[in-house]
Amino acid sequence: MEGVLVSAATGVMNSVLAKLTAFLGEEYKHAKGVRDDLVFLQSELSTMNIVLQKLADVDQLDELSKDWRDRVRDLAYDIEDCIDLSVYRLRGGSSAGESGLAAKVARMAKKIGAFRQIARQIQQLKARVVEVSERRNRYTLHGLVPTSLDAASSSKVDVRLCALWTETKHLVGIDGPRDDIISRSDRAGFVVSGSDAA
Repeated sequence: MEGVLVSAATGVMNSVLAKLTAFLGEEYKHAKGVRDDLVFLQSELSTMNIVLQKLADVDQLDELSKDWRDRVRDLAYDIEDCIDLSVYRLRGGSSAGESGLAAKVARMAKKIGAFRQIARQIQQLKARVVEVSERRNRYTLHGLVPTSLDAASSSKVDVRLCALWTETKHLVGIDGPRDDIISRSDRAGFVVSGSDAA
């Protein structure tokens, strides 16, 4: 179940990153401050997407990771909505049928107003991205409580564990120590049971 939610979050994130890349290329060529904020958002979301992909490999997420995943997913949806609305405001919504100087001035004024509103929204989204990232760092108990990311990075299987599940008659080099333990327990009066004990 957790993997499905994380996968849903990474799916949204991939869509948002693609839209941000396209939006960066076409709309904000000359608006440097807004472009810098969009580049920051793209960079942060790309890193968050990598972390979400790592979380997808974890069987059980801790509560902090669940909360962070949900916040990042909501943030990705909000950024996607902002981009879609911005594209609509900048391209659509204008009355293309009207021509003349007054209509051009009205469209230009409307576009400038849209740019300002979009810039404010992007700054608010940037602040939320920073807040989500800082909150996770602030409340992570480094080394004290294992987190889902710790589990994801340390979930490699130790090859020596296979020996624990092998039958004793197939193990090499244990006959001497096994026989020694059995003889000591016999002398002490302990009852030894098992198919190999004799």
